[in-house]
Amino acid sequence: MKLFRILLVFSVVLSFLASCKKSSEYVPEPYKCKCGSINWNGKSYDLLSSSYILSDSTQSSSRKYFVSAKISDKATERKNLNLEIVVPDITASPLQLNDLSSDFNGIGQEVEVFDAFDVTLRYRISSGTISVNPALFGGTESVNFSFTLEPQFSTSTPVFTVSGNFQVEINN
Repeated sequence: MKLFRILLVFSVVLSFLASCKKSSEYVPEPYKCKCGSINWNGKSYDLLSSSYILSDSTQSSSRKYFVSAKISDKATERKNLNLEIVVPDITASPLQLNDLSSDFNGIGQEVEVFDAFDVTLRYRISSGTISVNPALFGGTESVNFSFTLEPQFSTSTPVFTVSGNFQVEINN
C-alpha cells in the first residue's frame, strides 16, 4: 500500500512537470475580417468588420450596412472609420446620391479610440454611387461604393472622398 502511494505521488509530480513547457510570449495579430477594403485619404485600409440588417423589416431587398476600418498607420494611434449605409432596394443597383437623386443615404464617423476628449467627427454622405451584387436567396453579397463625406456639424472640417468594397453573408 505504501509503495502504491509513492508511485501515485511520483506519477502525479512527473505528469505535472511533463505538462508544463516554456513558450514564447504571445503577440496578438491585428484582427482583419478579410471582407473588403476602404480607400481613405489616398490610402487603402483593410476592413475590421462588415455586417447588415434589413432597413425595412417588410422589404427583404432593403439593407442597412455597417462597415468599420482602422485608418491609422501608427501602432499607438487608434483611429477608426465607421460607415452606415442605408439602401432601400438593392435590386435597383447601381444607386446614385446627388442633387437630383437620393437612392441611398448614410453617415460616417471618424473615431479616436481612447482619446481623453472622446473625439468623434461625424459626416454625412453628400454624393456618390453604390453598386450591390445582391444575394437575395442567401450567400455572399458584394458591395462597391464611392462617395463624398461632408461634415455634419462643422464647416471647418474638410470634405473627403471614400471608396471601397465589402462583402456580407446573407442568411435567409
